[in-house]
Amino acid sequence: MYGYNEEHYRDTTAWEAFNRMKKKSDMGKMSREKGKRGERAFASLCRAEGYDVHRSAQYRGNTGAAGDVEGLPGVHVEIKNVERLNVWDAMAQSRRDAAAEAAGKIPIVAHTKNHCGWLVTMAAEDFFRLYREWLPEQVKDLRC
Repeated sequence: MYGYNEEHYRDTTAWEAFNRMKKKSDMGKMSREKGKRGERAFASLCRAEGYDVHRSAQYRGNTGAAGDVEGLPGVHVEIKNVERLNVWDAMAQSRRDAAAEAAGKIPIVAHTKNHCGWLVTMAAEDFFRLYREWLPEQVKDLRC
């Protein structure tokens, strides 16, 4: 597969190290591909809801501070497509990247795992800020 075989390595320790390295690089690629699939799936969900959202990497390259998807004004989106999410680390990454953008965006983490729907995690203060803006419209609609 890689043009090397066990005979290429004189001792089994080097061969085992090569196999471990090969497996790590294969796993990294699989993980990146799963992340890309998650970004595409979330962008597709957003488009189905009427938002013109696309993967950031498709248009600007992987810039680090850019959100994983673009098209939700005022929101920095970090996508996670993993079975076991450390939500605290994911939110820390989203906050850090949103601050680096210096655009005052609300950091969120949109996350899913196999065979499950999407969830969105955000800081409570951001949730209440959005809720306060949404609530008067709802009350106004109830008066009519």
